[in-house]
Amino acid sequence: MPPLLVEAPDFRPSRALAEALLTVDDYDVAAVMIPALWGADELLGELAGRTRVHRLRHDATSGESLASALGPPGVENDAGAVGFIVVQHPAELEERRFSELLEFVSGRPLTVLLILRSQQDLPESVIRHGRTGRVVTLAVRALTPEDTVRAMVRELGGPVTSLAARRTVLLSGGHPQAVNMVLDRARRTQVLRPVDGVWRWEPEEPAFRRRLAEELPELMRGLEEKEHELLRLISCAWRLPESWAVREFGVCVVDSLRAQGLIGVDAPAPHGPPELRITSELLESGIADRMRPAESARLWHVMGATVPRVGIGATAEIGLIWWAARVGEQVGVEEALRAARGAVSRSWYGPAIAVLDAMAEDPGPTGRVLRVRAMLGLGRVREAVQDLGRLVRHSPGDTAPSSEWLDALRQGLLLARRLSLFQPAAADPLVQQLSAVLGPGTTPTLDRIVGTADDAVCPGDPEDVEGARRWLQEVRRIHQEAPCDEAAVAQLHVGARLGLGRHPDLGRLVLSLLLDQLAREGGRPDVEEAAHSLLLMITMVTGWHTDTLRLDVGTWRHGAANPATGAAVADTVGAVAAMQEDRMHTAAQFAVSAMASWERDDPYGLLPFASAVHAACASYVDPEVAAEAHRDLRLRGLEESAGFPALRLATAGMALVGSGPGAFEVADALVRLAERAREAGEWAQEQQLLLLGVLSGWPPAAEAIGESSWGRSTGRARMIGILGEAMITESDTRALEIADVLLQAGARFFGLAVLMVRWQRRHELDLSQRAWIVRTVLEERRRAPEGSWVLSTFTELDLSSREEQVLGLLRRGEPTRQVARVLRLSPRTVEATISQLLQRFSCRNRMELMELGLVDLE
Repeated sequence: MPPLLVEAPDFRPSRALAEALLTVDDYDVAAVMIPALWGADELLGELAGRTRVHRLRHDATSGESLASALGPPGVENDAGAVGFIVVQHPAELEERRFSELLEFVSGRPLTVLLILRSQQDLPESVIRHGRTGRVVTLAVRALTPEDTVRAMVRELGGPVTSLAARRTVLLSGGHPQAVNMVLDRARRTQVLRPVDGVWRWEPEEPAFRRRLAEELPELMRGLEEKEHELLRLISCAWRLPESWAVREFGVCVVDSLRAQGLIGVDAPAPHGPPELRITSELLESGIADRMRPAESARLWHVMGATVPRVGIGATAEIGLIWWAARVGEQVGVEEALRAARGAVSRSWYGPAIAVLDAMAEDPGPTGRVLRVRAMLGLGRVREAVQDLGRLVRHSPGDTAPSSEWLDALRQGLLLARRLSLFQPAAADPLVQQLSAVLGPGTTPTLDRIVGTADDAVCPGDPEDVEGARRWLQEVRRIHQEAPCDEAAVAQLHVGARLGLGRHPDLGRLVLSLLLDQLAREGGRPDVEEAAHSLLLMITMVTGWHTDTLRLDVGTWRHGAANPATGAAVADTVGAVAAMQEDRMHTAAQFAVSAMASWERDDPYGLLPFASAVHAACASYVDPEVAAEAHRDLRLRGLEESAGFPALRLATAGMALVGSGPGAFEVADALVRLAERAREAGEWAQEQQLLLLGVLSGWPPAAEAIGESSWGRSTGRARMIGILGEAMITESDTRALEIADVLLQAGARFFGLAVLMVRWQRRHELDLSQRAWIVRTVLEERRRAPEGSWVLSTFTELDLSSREEQVLGLLRRGEPTRQVARVLRLSPRTVEATISQLLQRFSCRNRMELMELGLVDLE
């Protein structure tokens, strides 16, 4: 009897199940599957509020007569609706009592309701009766990450930052009831809170974790003692071999937890032994935080240390070694290095560091470079740079280094080269030091790629066709000549150069191919996250429209990476997307969320850009907010040389928008920055700077777009090209066509900016064009999710109460005297009001004024 899956998109599975049960017809028995009985009481409460519900007492499953067990008569609902007899302990339901229940409900509007944790708990008598077709089983469908995020936005009534969405998805594991618990606890503890309409997740969440730990008994109340104990052991080890768990706890316990969806099975290798994991971080976190160190140590000595270390699976072995390190056990060098290497390859960066710190001896060069890689994976750039510096200082120097030292220094050089893409100021000195120690020829392919990227763009080739061909030839050579680890970093450089330069589509292709390759090979999640972040950045600066939900979910599915790195990149993308959609409050808060994640460290060099985006958005929100954001920007010591190189000039441009000078003064400075970007061959930055300039209505910016070689390209370049055309074309018809295209494509701010410029010369527009602008702006005002600076510039459309009343009566066809009589005004006052409106909207008569549609007929 496979269960019918009920949709619960609002995170209220109890309500969804109650609705389903009340629509079920002509069944003797309904069985509802609720993992760990989460929300069982809420379900009964929902049913009791709509129909008659009678609970069969615990001691009534046997012995006592059914009539006395059901209590006084009147179980049936007088209205004829379905009622329920709830069996609270179905596992103890005897065959005889089940037969009595079936006989009792026969012919009555009653259904026997069994609340079970999974189909494994179905009594044999119910299974046999199910063959008659008179039993229905129901369960709630698990939520996908996309479903969870969309429902969060509906439930909370506003956008959510990437970190908030990611934490909710990972904590809940797809259980709707768990999502409800996470949101409830997070809101109560202010970990999840709205800031100017955007729901943010605070980076520090100790109060939230304490609340989860306090409510662990509620999470575990539907589980048996052995199930509880197995979950605690898995929480300690992260992964446990399934064979050991079955041997120690029995197949029924393991199968029960699997059937409830509380644990899953991983097979780390194609033919490796299966390993058990807890599917919901909510449950895992609650168990781990409630468990005291002494209890963890006791469990280690009682059971953990008895788990065999051979043939159990690499992931389970890592978990056990990490557990031993946490309880104070010293770990041997080989064992620790093997565990740390495996942990890093699975994004378990914290456990890798803990294992390395628990080594009985000096970790040596291999352990040191593994620690650097783990630090970079966590986004802790400063510590990683310090560890790399120590690696260089501790190298053998004049004596010939061993093969272990050579390999470690080479790996350090690759890490520094990867970091130099995002943080060159921190990485370049280390690259020089490591290259000097290793000598020439250590990473020849990567050296060639970096040297080629540093060459100036040929000014005689504006389309850079030859450059694109050369880069693609380099990609082929990379695969033919370079070792895998060097090839991955080299492809990152090529993808960044193409994607954030003149060839975004080629850059995406190179990075996508790299991701496919890394997914097949495995073991480099930190490089995968860097590739994902680069793809996000390319989409941000070159895509027509940014689907942040799709990008975010794609990033989460990549692996269990540090949420404060990739999620912060996605929040920066979300800020730029929200700006384009004319949601400046939201954009500012997305930028603040990204900045908060990067306050401690900035792995991708995007803190200056996020800060500049915040200042630019704030300049459209409120003068006080703008002044505070600009002060904060200056305090950060923003310089063009800081941060991610491919966005340095664009960062300076965003800072100019948020700096406060007059619009044309800012626009002129933006055009000069764009000229510098063009000279350097930085198309993406040039496009962004000219886009910011043309939005200020500055003709030289639009002219520069028209003169560019990319203005008629595809993607975002084409959008910027037609926007520039709309700002300077003499054809009002063409300008309004472009505005309509931009609005329909979701680029609301750009489309409204075109209308704003045309509205300033409305006396030159024909009546139909003015009417179209009026209708469009009024509709956008009605649909605007938040305050809009550009919509507020259409001040002529802000009618006074008297003007609205006069226009409303005129639209009904009332003559002037009747209008005056209804409004208790003199006819001269009415005439004066109409005359002012005609002049304001450049109309020759009342008929034209009516055709503008300034007020509804209602």
